Amino acid sequence: DIFNALVKEVEMFYVDSVDVEKTVRRGINAMLSGLDPYTVYYPEQAQGSTRKYPIIYVQGEINEQQQKVLVSQFHQMVDENKTWPAVLCFVKANTDLSETISDIEKQLSGIRGSQRMRALITLGDNIKEGIEAIQRENLFTGIVCVNAIGNENDTQNFIKTVNSHKRYPRCWMEILPESKEYGFSSNIHILLKESDLEHEFRSRKCKEANVFTYWEDWILYLNNRIHV
Repeated sequence: DIFNALVKEVEMFYVDSVDVEKTVRRGINAMLSGLDPYTVYYPEQAQGSTRKYPIIYVQGEINEQQQKVLVSQFHQMVDENKTWPAVLCFVKANTDLSETISDIEKQLSGIRGSQRMRALITLGDNIKEGIEAIQRENLFTGIVCVNAIGNENDTQNFIKTVNSHKRYPRCWMEILPESKEYGFSSNIHILLKESDLEHEFRSRKCKEANVFTYWEDWILYLNNRIHV
């Protein structure tokens, strides 16, 4: 009743004409989006298959349109035999990643591979969630941190977590050269280098301010670690 009343108010008093059907649809989608902290995209080959697939989690503020573009690019890479099929799961920023993983993988038990076949791409200020998730034994075999935001404590915690991980995740640090958080990622790079742990560090400008310019590079990196 409240929703219907609000739609009527908008229809009557909004300055321009309103497409009621489209407005209602957008409102419902927005409400559902707010309730669900993640979106899962299955491999095109999964339907009717008994094969087990790896899963790549992507955590950050990524809208539906961006997700569809990234999924389309991923499927194209699979079609071109650049990478293997995988489940892609987009998780909202600042969501409890460990809890989300547990929830998702119960649902995916039919096509889900072992823990070894799991990777993570974390964007911006989700480094803390990434650290907490890595702390779970053998949780990821690869992790990509893009424009990571953190402080000195986060740097030390990240290195400590990676060092204590028996099957430590291979790390890729991607940072814009002009980013104010450049120091954070470069400090992690220095400490990883001192620890002689396998990792990659990139500082490259994104094309047209698109943070996902190097999406294909990250997927190829993770793909090679998932399937070792």
